[in-house]
Amino acid sequence: CERKGVIVMGKGKGSGRRNAPLRKPNQVGPEIPDDGTPIFTILVRSEKGAKLWYPCGAVQGDKRSKGLVEGMQSSWGKALYGSALDRGIAGTVYKDGSRFAENAVRMFPALRSSINNLQFGYRISAAGMETTKTKLITEEMGMPFLKWIQYKVSSQFDELTGKKSA
Repeated sequence: CERKGVIVMGKGKGSGRRNAPLRKPNQVGPEIPDDGTPIFTILVRSEKGAKLWYPCGAVQGDKRSKGLVEGMQSSWGKALYGSALDRGIAGTVYKDGSRFAENAVRMFPALRSSINNLQFGYRISAAGMETTKTKLITEEMGMPFLKWIQYKVSSQFDELTGKKSA
């Protein structure tokens, strides 16, 4: 319908943010720095059901993590440095595991029924690098060495005696 040189359009939702800077899809948290410092996107999913990952936070790396990520550009570097990153990210997530789980459930109510069975993972994003595939992390990965040994011995003992470990 036209009135006095003005075009009137039908109802619809306008974006309202046409000039806002766009982020990469699935990017949560801070922008990727140009200096190569990595951003670790923390993801969560239910152990059961759909294997859809939900972004629940982001952690910006430091100089050490930047060196590890740069070292992972080769296949031998992935094997050498990958476990160090896994331990670091798992330590961060599971140190405050209940906080990450609570935030995930608040952001994604569909996960509420699985709050005690959530799995966490991460992706690495850095300037000049493709975002990595999601890497699953476990609470065991984030344990200090002595606690990990105690956990392993206890698990083996429980397995031998027929008990289920907690």
